[in-house]
Amino acid sequence: MRLVRNFNEFLRIIKPGAAFALLILILQGCEVKNPIMPSWDVDLTVPVVDREFNLQSVIDKDSSVLRAYDDPSRLGLLYYGEVSDISPIVVGDKLRMSPIGLSTGFTIGAIKVNQPAPVSVSIPVSEFVPGATGGQPFLFPPVASQSVSKSLPPIDAFEEAVFESGNLELHFDNNNGVTITINSVTFKNTATGAVIPQLTSNTPLNIPQGQRGTKVFPLAGAVVPKGMTIDIVLSSPGSGGNVITLPANAGTAVEAQFTNFSLSQVTAPLPAQDPVSFDSTFVLDDSSSFAEIVIDQGQLNLTLSNTLDVGVIASLTINNLRKPDNTPFTASPTLGRVGSGSETQTVTVSDLHDWRIVSGSGGSTLTNRLSFSVTVNTIPSADPRTIRTTDNISVDVTMSELVLKSINGRFKPTPLDFAATSIPIKLGTFTSFNASQLVFEKFGLVLNINSTTTEELGFSGTITGKNSSRTQVVNIPYTVIHQNANTITLSDQELRDFINAFASAPPDSIILKYNAILNPDYKVGAIAATDSLYGNSDIEVPIKLGIGGGQFTDTSEVNIDESNRENLDNLLSASISMSIENGLPLGISVVSDFYDENGNLLFRFPPNRAPNPATLNVLGGLVDVNGKVTTPRSNTFTLQVNQDEFSKLTLAKKIVSTVSINTTGVNALPVQFRTNDKIKLKGFGLVQYRVKP
Repeated sequence: MRLVRNFNEFLRIIKPGAAFALLILILQGCEVKNPIMPSWDVDLTVPVVDREFNLQSVIDKDSSVLRAYDDPSRLGLLYYGEVSDISPIVVGDKLRMSPIGLSTGFTIGAIKVNQPAPVSVSIPVSEFVPGATGGQPFLFPPVASQSVSKSLPPIDAFEEAVFESGNLELHFDNNNGVTITINSVTFKNTATGAVIPQLTSNTPLNIPQGQRGTKVFPLAGAVVPKGMTIDIVLSSPGSGGNVITLPANAGTAVEAQFTNFSLSQVTAPLPAQDPVSFDSTFVLDDSSSFAEIVIDQGQLNLTLSNTLDVGVIASLTINNLRKPDNTPFTASPTLGRVGSGSETQTVTVSDLHDWRIVSGSGGSTLTNRLSFSVTVNTIPSADPRTIRTTDNISVDVTMSELVLKSINGRFKPTPLDFAATSIPIKLGTFTSFNASQLVFEKFGLVLNINSTTTEELGFSGTITGKNSSRTQVVNIPYTVIHQNANTITLSDQELRDFINAFASAPPDSIILKYNAILNPDYKVGAIAATDSLYGNSDIEVPIKLGIGGGQFTDTSEVNIDESNRENLDNLLSASISMSIENGLPLGISVVSDFYDENGNLLFRFPPNRAPNPATLNVLGGLVDVNGKVTTPRSNTFTLQVNQDEFSKLTLAKKIVSTVSINTTGVNALPVQFRTNDKIKLKGFGLVQYRVKP
């Protein structure tokens, strides 16, 4: 708007040669007092205008938009300049991570029970050879495969055990006075009578008098009950036909002892088991890594379930998850025995605001994982419980999507929100202007973009202009924005094509629509949710343009008061002679129509009769190949108005002026408007009026 108002200043200089100059002459240049004498006709010559005007005065009136270059190469060339802030893009809630979570578990491993005490039983010699009595002379006969069955004392350490490894050592102390042979041994479950396969042996064992013999049974896979029966088959060559004196406590002592064993299952009163520790990690985001992040929103859930028949205390630590006071996260839930209803416990941190996750290496390396450890301690039981090495503690770790306050590390490339800014283009209102050609030599647009983050930002977008008949788009080139100041200069050719595509009516604003890709090249840096991309657009349009076939209409009201109507009634004729020396690269042609209150045409100005021209034409100055005025053009004309036209003027309510504009460059090539371009006007008027007494 301001630029068009400034061009209207040009027209107001020229148009006194038309209707306005004539009305000044008529209505203000001639004041008639009432005479007392009879009426007579009077001729009066009055100077109308003598003025010189240059474009510097336009800038002096308002330099906020229209300015002049002061560098030597463009000294004095007018240009339109406008700097507008663009809407910022704030990172906001775009810093997000989607933890993958973890479902895992770990077994208790080795089972610990109280060490079973050895169990023993004695086989008196009388059960081996009927009639034999200890301490007495005896002819010990040969014995072949004598069976003896004995119940062992109950095992004190368990009700039943399934062995993973180890040995059962079975010792035989021979105190029978003669050599004996253990032909076979079979262990049975006393309660069921079932043979224990791992505890059978058919390998003979010879034991001299007074000696100990041992059988070793590997326990792997053996199911050993609390109560067992042992079946033994014995033989002896006897005393060789000789009478011997039997030992006082003649017989065989049998002792069973468990050694170096491990269990896969046991039912027993259980002491506290050895602590079991488990370490693991889970992925916070498979595309980002960090030295440190600060969380704005998020929730953590850890669910632990116990399948053991004893209660446990689980001590949990997430090593690199720090509370706001910088202490690691810990929790120690107690899990009841399986089936108790309390075997599953969930630990929840409902609000992780201001919690931090660190890499754990002082920031020297990056990670994308949370690392945690669980140590389980069982609670002892006085009554028998059944546990297995396969019993486990399950751990489920879930985190909601994390919205971050900040991250120091390598964040995944992330699109930020689009932003749009409307930038005014104050080249004027062209709703009533038409032209076959309107050509700008240059439309300069520079984007000055700043960023508060050390992360790079990939900036791109579009510039859209629109008028009543056309929409035009030019792309903002993709540019990597670094911290602090960045300048994006658009292609001169693309911008020139953009603005000139609108032909006769440039848009009154353009829309910048843009966004940014955070960390497009996947580099290490630091960014916060409060970081932003901001800046301004700097538009610079040299007033070097070409207008061909330009035309607009100007409508204004005509208000003539009663005293001036009376003066017009006394006018007989008037004429004005104008001399215009035009140093502007712009020519105009003006014709005005006067209408009454009903919209009826009263007359056209200039009146279409000699010596009046059909239109008021002002030639523009001659320009060189660069569009710079080299020679002003002189224009002279004379306008006449008669009494009938004055009488019609008294009825006028509206004047509509049609103004045609053409720059003086060949084929509407752009011309320069400079501060020293000027126009000179001189005019004289002749008025004939009748003086009445």
